[in-house]
Amino acid sequence: MKIFHFTLGPVQSFVGQARRTRDLWAGSFLLSWLSSKAMHAVIDQKGEIIFPKVTDDDNNPVDTLLCAVMKKPDPENPMPQIGSLPNRFKANIKGEFNPEQVAEAVKNAWENLGKAVYKEFVSDIAAEYGNETEKIWDRQIENFWEINWVLGDKPDKQGEDDRWLDMRKNWRSHWPKPEGGDHCTMMGDYQELSGYIRAKSKSQGEPKSQKDRQDYFWNAIRMQEGVDGPLDIRDNERLCAIALVKRLFPKLGEINLNKTIGWVPGGEEESVANWPSTTYMAVAPWLADISVDQGKIAHLKNYANRAQTIIEANNPGYFKKRVSEQATHLPTLAALHNEIIGNSHKWKLSHLDGDLLHVHALRNFRSTYLSNKPLKADGTDNDPVAREKLLTELSKLYKGVNAKPRSYYALLLMDGDNLGKMLREQDQTKVSIALLDFTDKVKACIDEDREHGGVTIYAGGDDVFALLPLNTAIQCAMALRDIFTRSFSDHGIKATASCAIVYAHHQVPLRHVIQKAHHQLDAVAKAKIGRDSLALAVYKPGGLTAQWASAWPPSSPVERMRDLIAAMQNGEYPRGFFHKLRDRYGFYDQEPVAGDSESLDMGKLLVAEYMRSREQDISRNEAEKAVERLTSVCHPLTREDGGVDPNPTKSLKLDGGFITRFLTQEED
Repeated sequence: MKIFHFTLGPVQSFVGQARRTRDLWAGSFLLSWLSSKAMHAVIDQKGEIIFPKVTDDDNNPVDTLLCAVMKKPDPENPMPQIGSLPNRFKANIKGEFNPEQVAEAVKNAWENLGKAVYKEFVSDIAAEYGNETEKIWDRQIENFWEINWVLGDKPDKQGEDDRWLDMRKNWRSHWPKPEGGDHCTMMGDYQELSGYIRAKSKSQGEPKSQKDRQDYFWNAIRMQEGVDGPLDIRDNERLCAIALVKRLFPKLGEINLNKTIGWVPGGEEESVANWPSTTYMAVAPWLADISVDQGKIAHLKNYANRAQTIIEANNPGYFKKRVSEQATHLPTLAALHNEIIGNSHKWKLSHLDGDLLHVHALRNFRSTYLSNKPLKADGTDNDPVAREKLLTELSKLYKGVNAKPRSYYALLLMDGDNLGKMLREQDQTKVSIALLDFTDKVKACIDEDREHGGVTIYAGGDDVFALLPLNTAIQCAMALRDIFTRSFSDHGIKATASCAIVYAHHQVPLRHVIQKAHHQLDAVAKAKIGRDSLALAVYKPGGLTAQWASAWPPSSPVERMRDLIAAMQNGEYPRGFFHKLRDRYGFYDQEPVAGDSESLDMGKLLVAEYMRSREQDISRNEAEKAVERLTSVCHPLTREDGGVDPNPTKSLKLDGGFITRFLTQEED
């Protein structure tokens, strides 16, 4: 008996470098899909995948993605859309086995997909406008993936082989060469595809500069059939082969998707090509409020009709492309799914593009396009009159429903704690089954639960990646944590998970938000607090403005934060109260040091500040209860040696109050 370990990377540069939600999903899905191709190649050689658990006792696939790859589709989910397999796995090997066949299966699947995207969207443009574009494409596609594997005799002691793969990766045998030329605006280590250099001056006798030629190339790509102009590739975007595959493979169409992927993810072309934008996730709570009031729905219908009329006055048929949330079926917006509306064509009210519902997005002519034409030569708006008309109508809508949408959404990351240690100490089969049970429940918790109303980007093994509305992220994180622990306890294993939530402004670059979320999860929730924890952060356009983390056992500050949110929504804490605390007692937001700060009775000071901040008389007893509710959140718990510190830190983490206030305030 032999053991085979396999890993595929790089993960962060492929998944994390994203400029829109579709990029983020595409990276996660393709990485999982390629991993399933590797698993299929192992199973074809009579190998048995033992971690993660993806087959039954007869070696038939049970993971929905692997089922689809092996042409044995799961009847309940025959065309899976969400990546569910990690980038590494472990297998038992009996008899003859060729590891190179596994690596080749991955390479062939990736290169076939790349060829399809190139032929459909790039080849004709490259021949007419490009400068060695095909060579750039082939070089990047062929050399991107780092594939590592180890095959060895099964050790006598469980877990002794767990370090094999890490030791193999330390050889660093994959060294991509630095690329020249102008670089990709999304994945900065790679050359963009036109092959021209913008900074070069026009050579004598040449009719166009290299900058002009580069612009001609990308404008031609935008105008290709199947590419929705700047909606798919912005005016300032110049992409490498890897980024363009992520961006455009969802637009290949049913025939090409069946030839390359094997099926249409989600079952319909719109479900793979259209993903809710970060702006849409920001306006989702506002839309949910509208959806329960027929009077407000009427105002939204009126705005939608006027928007279509304004846009199509100069761009007939273009409004259809602005209905880009066609695959967005948030359960919290079920009432809007049933509202059929439209002048020149019929569509669902819930499909209205989020950028047309938020004033910040609508004002940004570089990202919210009202025309299929490029920007003017001087880089300014090509349709300012229509934009001003829409802004006027949007203002009327806000007045009609008596509210403005928030500008923030939530990005959630979740990861199991000490999984490597668990695999060494526990029955690996039970661990794999528990993870499979957990993965099976994730999407229902995030996407289908009306209390959460989010969108799953990835759910595989112990990892979860999701977008959520601002007001449901914490309760969704708590529900996921409960599902995780129960999935393991049902098999007699104690397991915990940590989570990070970043509340981000919808105009903050997505890749920055992803980076902050990983930092909050790894450096704060796991390293600083000690795992089994939740970390929260607020990321505004100016940067990170608040962060807070705590362990979350029963009756933890995490659960008490919900009580504080409810109290703030009832108006129990004046608006300026927290700013006064930060101005006057910000020094106490650090770990206390010897000296006068330890002699301060913060409880009495806070009670006095609270009573002064209230506009109406309040008893001291009521003030003490309000302050106690606040400090129960602002004194987070840390975890040491597997247990919760019974004496939480003496420092007052005011960001707990600031984040709570942020979650309850209205848009300015």
